[in-house]
Amino acid sequence: MNRAEIEVELKMPYEELSSYLMEKYGSALYDYFHTPECKSKNKKVTRTSEGLYCHHIDEDKGGCLSESSIAIRQPFEWQRKERLVYCNILEHLILHIKIAVLRQKAPLKRPDDISGFFTTGGIYMICADINDMF
Repeated sequence: MNRAEIEVELKMPYEELSSYLMEKYGSALYDYFHTPECKSKNKKVTRTSEGLYCHHIDEDKGGCLSESSIAIRQPFEWQRKERLVYCNILEHLILHIKIAVLRQKAPLKRPDDISGFFTTGGIYMICADINDMF
């Protein structure tokens, strides 16, 4: 992945980027959880050995879909293989930034407001992972 590709991905709307990544890395072959009870994650969905993260496309509608206690309260369709996309860590961060932008209800009034905007759960966790890598 190079700078030009990152710039292209940053310009794509969320849905377009999700489709692009599905084309780039291939579709998921398994649902995220084994059953609608969301008690156990399907280990076959993981591609971390390839440096890829599994992202729930519907996290723009409901957050923390990889957490069993939260996933159980959401439609199981959001856990289906057709609603999962793979991405590298920078692409995962871009997806979550786009989700934060989609959820933003009011324009930022002061430059300091950006600190609250970019500390949403997904962004915070992914940035912590990136920092750990360094």
